[in-house]
Amino acid sequence: MFSKAALDTGGTFWENTLNREINQRLEFLLFNSDVALKCKEMKAGLMLSWFGRTHPGSLISPDKQFLFYDIEANPQSILSPFTPLAIADIDSVVINMNHIRAHYLSSGFTEVYFCLIPNKVTVCEPDHHPHNNQIHRIEHNPNMKVPLLKLSNQLLQHPEWYHKSDGHWNVSGKRLWLKYVNGMVIEWGNRR
Repeated sequence: MFSKAALDTGGTFWENTLNREINQRLEFLLFNSDVALKCKEMKAGLMLSWFGRTHPGSLISPDKQFLFYDIEANPQSILSPFTPLAIADIDSVVINMNHIRAHYLSSGFTEVYFCLIPNKVTVCEPDHHPHNNQIHRIEHNPNMKVPLLKLSNQLLQHPEWYHKSDGHWNVSGKRLWLKYVNGMVIEWGNRR
């Protein structure tokens, strides 16, 4: 592969873009394989057990079962589900969701759906701190005009559907989402 210096100084845009994409795909294949992930987990386990350290920007659950992004698990973060939200905050989100839907409907889309997904700390440690219940409050706002794909109740019962090391779903969580999306598509097709 080319060095970064070679990419910066020579080659066309397409050569550079193609090379960068090939490198990203190779890195993903090599370092996200089962063997590489096991090695990463072993290293992380050693760092935690020997030094009590996790990756910067992450927090470990008190029971040491889950790793969370600091930005979503730290109650001091404005992006956490523990930040108090006023009624006006919820109303603002609903108004913006309605505007987004109206925009795309006026652009020719047949329908626009939203899916509000609880973050990992909400599912895996629901009693971590007092929760702002943002998703529930948005879903039940009387001004909501957007059809919603609601998965919260199912996800809240399955913390094992999240990867231990990051905030994404594993295959089981992805299957749930796909099942609901496919169900909505079939239902929409039957109404036509």
